[in-house]
Formats: sequence, structure tokens, C-alpha cells
Amino acid sequence: MSSTSPESPGLRPPQVTMFGWLVILSGIVTVLNSWETVAAIGSLETTEELRRRLGEPPFSSAGMGLEAMRETHRVAAIVGAAAAGGAAVFAIWAMRRDRTARLVLSVLAVPVLLTGYVLGGLAPTLLAVAAMMLWLQPSRDWYDGKDYVPPEPPEEPSAPSAQDPWSRPDRPTTPDAGWAAPDPGQRRPEGTTPALDAPAARGEQRPSLAQRTRPGALVRACLLAGVFSAGAFGLVVAALTMLLGDTDGMVETMQRQEPALGEAGITGDQLVLTLAVMLGVVALWCAAGVVAAYATLRGAEWGRITLIVLAVVTGVASVALGVVNPMLLVVALACVITVVLLVRPEVAAWTRGRSRADRRTRDPMVP
Repeated sequence: MSSTSPESPGLRPPQVTMFGWLVILSGIVTVLNSWETVAAIGSLETTEELRRRLGEPPFSSAGMGLEAMRETHRVAAIVGAAAAGGAAVFAIWAMRRDRTARLVLSVLAVPVLLTGYVLGGLAPTLLAVAAMMLWLQPSRDWYDGKDYVPPEPPEEPSAPSAQDPWSRPDRPTTPDAGWAAPDPGQRRPEGTTPALDAPAARGEQRPSLAQRTRPGALVRACLLAGVFSAGAFGLVVAALTMLLGDTDGMVETMQRQEPALGEAGITGDQLVLTLAVMLGVVALWCAAGVVAAYATLRGAEWGRITLIVLAVVTGVASVALGVVNPMLLVVALACVITVVLLVRPEVAAWTRGRSRADRRTRDPMVP
């Protein structure tokens, strides 16, 4: 592919990397969702869903029949899959500073968003938003050929002098300035800390710029885990709301799809309670993923460990259930990427250093 950008892409802004990968992952999810829609277009569940949507605006006023609605869904799924697949491919080139790829990606995002309105789902919207964000700063300057310069971290205040722990900045420190220096044998006032207790006096160095700057792998892992966890939390809450809002309809649909439930003697109330508990547990699990991702981004070592455990368990469960729903394989892939990024040495060293610094701030006696 020919590119209008310079040969050397230079340092890529983290926003371009984040939104580029978001386009790729959203495109894969959209393709799988479209494939599942086409495969199940004639099923009883899809027919019931299409009938329900025919009774809602704007389809209720369009005068469409069931067959026309089914054909519309089929065409929308095919068009959306083709556009989303193309967008995922062009996103790879867009992350290499190709301005033409960014333009084509933005054009393909339009049919993806429109077909997503027909098919439903969160992935088409995320893809369109990510494509739009590539036109904002600092991505726009980077595509225009300007080198990306990371923002400078704020300067830390200088370390206090350890030569006289009893002195105060609001009074002189020399004996001839109106007061006598403390006798070395004098007993230290209660509540003060000797100079040797200070980290600077023990010969410890202050954190370097590399230690204070978040590693790129950590930022990508937290964003990936946060986006998937927040999206899954929203879907689970929506499903729980639908279950509690139309209990009889959901029970009737599930008993019709799975006659074995009625043969096993499971009542509607038992089924609703079981589903509500399962959805509640999944919602709490997703919320824990969001909290762990945020804590890891702040530099908490416990957040990194928790996020790794959550990603491993979620990945294993997604692979096991991928036979029933292939879209869960995308979740498994995201979990694998998250774990690989979080176990990198620079990520582990950064979170451990930040956690140690936080404990030392709360308690100066911590080594």
C-alpha cells in the first residue's frame, strides 16, 4: 500500500495504538457477530426477536413484514462484516502512519455503524468512535508528519536537607543568626525523626523518570481489560434488566427452546432466580475487572496480580464456552494479550516500585 506519510513513522502516540487496536478487536467481534446472525437467521429465537423489533420504532412505521425484516438483517450482516473486516485490516496500516489507510478506515466505519444500528451490539459503535478519534490530537499532528513528543512529567519537589532534622524553614540555621545550634548530645525531641531515617540519608536514590512513567505495555493491558470488562458489565446489566422486566416472556422463550427444563421439573421462578444469580455474579466479576484495571494503572501491585488472575480465569472459561458461542474466543484472545502484557518484567518492576514508594510515603520506617 502506498503511503503519503514519511518513511520513518517515528514515535507513535499511545492514542493511535490504543484506538488502532480497538478498531481491530471491534472489527473481529463485529465479523463474528454478523456470521452468527446469518447462520441463525431462520431460527425460532431470531424470528421472535425480529417480530419484537418490528413492533418498535422506527421499524413499526416502516411497513415491513417479517420476511423483509429477515432479508434486511441478512444483508446488513454481510455488509457490516465486510466493512468491519476491511476496517480491521486498514487499522494495521493506519498504525504505521499511513494517511490513506486512516481515510479508508474512516469511510468503512460509516457502514459498520449503520449496520450496527440494525443488528445491535456495542462493537460497531466502538469501531466508529475509535476511527473518529484518529483525527483528533495528538494523532492528527502525527499523521501530518510532526514528530510526537511525550509530555514531560511534573517536576518533583527537591528533597529536604538532612543536615539538621530539628531545623525549620521559617527560622535561621546558623548559630550567629540569633540562636544556638543544638548540642549533638542533646536528647532529640519526642516525635521527630533522625536524619539517618530519611531515605536520602540512607543512600537511597529517588525514582528515575523511567520508574515514574507508566510502561506502554501496562497502559495497553489496562485499557484492553477495562474496555472489555466495562462492555461486558453493560451487557450483563442490560440482560438482567430484561430478565426482571419481562419474566414471563423470558421463561416461556427458554422453556420453548429447551424442553428439557420442563421435563426436569424446573419451575419458572427457579429458572428466573438461577439466571438472576448467575448474571449478578458475572456483573460483580466484570466490575472487579474494571477496579483491578484502574488500580493497576495507578501502580498498585495487588491490582496487577488480581487482574492477571481474573484474566486467566475468564480466558479459560471463554475457551470452554467458545464451542457454544464463538464470540467468546475474542474475549479469550483479549485475556491472553492482557496476561502477556502484565507479566512483562518492566510492568512488574514498575508496579512493585510504585507500591513500595506508596508504603514508604505512608510510613517512613518502611525500608
